[in-house]
Amino acid sequence: MARIDPLAETSWAFVWGHDERLAAQQAPDEVVGIANAREGKRMQRPESQRAFNIWKNTFTPEDVARGHDGMREAYDRMLLSHFPVPRDVSMEKVELHGVQALRVDAAEASTDSPVVLHFHGGAYVLGSARSSLEYAHRLSAAAGGACYTVDYRLAPEHPYPAAVDDALDAYRGLLATGVPSRQVFLSGESSGGGLALALAIAIRSAGLPAPAGVFAVCPFTDLTLSDPTVQARSGDDPAAHRDSLCLLGASYFQGHEPTDPLVSPLYGDLRGLPPLFLAVAQGEVLQSDATRLADKARAGGVDTTLRVVEDSVHVFTLFPFLPEARRTLAEFADWSRERIGCAPQSLTPA
Repeated sequence: MARIDPLAETSWAFVWGHDERLAAQQAPDEVVGIANAREGKRMQRPESQRAFNIWKNTFTPEDVARGHDGMREAYDRMLLSHFPVPRDVSMEKVELHGVQALRVDAAEASTDSPVVLHFHGGAYVLGSARSSLEYAHRLSAAAGGACYTVDYRLAPEHPYPAAVDDALDAYRGLLATGVPSRQVFLSGESSGGGLALALAIAIRSAGLPAPAGVFAVCPFTDLTLSDPTVQARSGDDPAAHRDSLCLLGASYFQGHEPTDPLVSPLYGDLRGLPPLFLAVAQGEVLQSDATRLADKARAGGVDTTLRVVEDSVHVFTLFPFLPEARRTLAEFADWSRERIGCAPQSLTPA
C-alpha cells in the first residue's frame, strides 16, 4: 500500500482527516456507507438502481471485519444468490496444465466455434470459478462454444505472479486439448479483465500462438491508481473505491513494482496484441482504466472496440437483467465470430 499511497492517506485519513464541524453540516445523502458509496447516490433507471443496490449490499460489517476470508464468502454469496446457475447447465471440472477450471457448454458447438477462456473478477483477492458460472454460461451462449472459467490462485496467500502464471498455464492447457489458438477468446471482468490483457502480453512474450481476441469488461489495468478520476469518482461507485482498490491491489502485487505490464497492462507495449473488445460503465471508478488502455492500444495499431455504457454499474455484464448486458454480449457474439470468420449469428437483445 505504501507504493500506491506513500503518505498513508488511505490508511489514516479517516482519523486525521476527519473534521467534526464539516461532518455535522453534511447532508444526509452524502453519508458514506460500508460500501464507501454515498447513500444519496441514485441511478436513472429502476434496473440500474437494482444493480447498484446489489453491489452496495454485498458486504456486511461482519464480512469486512473478517478480512479477505469474510469478503470472499460475501462476494461469492452475492453472485450465487442473485445469479444462480440454471439447473440444466452442462458443467464439467477440468484441469488445464495443472490449473483447475470449470467448463460450461450452453449450446451445441461446431468445430470452428469460438472458445472462451474466462477469468473472474474480485481484485485478485475475491471471486471463484464456481461463482462465475452463471456469467460463463451466458458467455458460452453468446460465443456458441464452450467457456472455461479458471480458478486461478488468489492473493494475499498467492501474490503476483501466481495469477498470471496460472492464466498462462491454463492457456497452454487449453491449446493442448486441441483447441486452435485462432478460436480462443480471452475474457475477464474487472481484475479478470486486467488479467486477460496481461495474459495476452505474456502469450506474445512467450512466443505462443496468439488468441483470436480479448473481451475485457471494466478491466482493472492500472494498479497504481494514478488517474485522478479514481479518487474523484470514489463514492459514486458501490463496487469499487480507491481505498478498497488500494488494499486489494497491494495485496496482489505486494513487494513487486505495480507498473510491471503483467500487473498493470496499461504500462505495457500493446503493439501486436490480438483484437480487443473493451466495455465500461460511464462514471465508474475504473472507467479511465478502460479508456486509457483503448487509446494506447489504438495508437499501437491494435484493432480495438470500446463501448462506454451510460447509467450502469461496474461489470454490468454480470447482471443478466440489465439490457446493456444483453446488448454487449450480443455484440461480443458478432464480434468474436467475425474475428474467426464464422457467419454472424446475432443474439437478439430482450
